[in-house]
Amino acid sequence: MTFDFAFILSTLPAFLNAVGVTLQVGLIAIA
Repeated sequence: MTFDFAFILSTLPAFLNAVGVTLQVGLIAIA
């Protein structure tokens, strides 16, 4: 469980970063 928690904490920032980049690209495409 501790390993899973650490794994989530380590992957969440990268996931959020990818989502942010996707949103930025989408906004640029719309604009």
